[in-house]
Amino acid sequence: MYLRYYKYFLFLALATPLSARAALGEVLPPEPENSGGQVTEKMSRPFRRLESGTEHARVRQFASMRDNRVFAVTWTGRRDEKVHTLLGVYKNDLHDYEQNHPPRAGRIHYRKVDAGRVVFEFWDLPKMVKGRAYLPAQMPAGVSTEDF
Repeated sequence: MYLRYYKYFLFLALATPLSARAALGEVLPPEPENSGGQVTEKMSRPFRRLESGTEHARVRQFASMRDNRVFAVTWTGRRDEKVHTLLGVYKNDLHDYEQNHPPRAGRIHYRKVDAGRVVFEFWDLPKMVKGRAYLPAQMPAGVSTEDF
């Protein structure tokens, strides 16, 4: 089930025009790119939040003010938008975890995957999916998962 769930996220991610400015663990570019959707930015010590989206989906990227590196991403929408792009190299951590853990039966409304370097959380809500991935070691001091 986990592996099928992972493939479901990646399949849906390939079918959307929404783009991220930088993947998890990467440095955000200095200037916003035209992603075809609305982009807003909020500065909040000790991190900045970049939000982009369309009428069907919203992606938030959280970057450290110190080095501008993305330490967390969240997504909300009718489907998981560009998950493979948002996770970058960490998509392999999720895939490896899925390969090494037995599947669970039934519908999974919430699950948390601690894959070592990265933590993934997925919510399957009526007519919407939510998710977030974050790098605990990269989170600025004083920042918790409640902040995003």
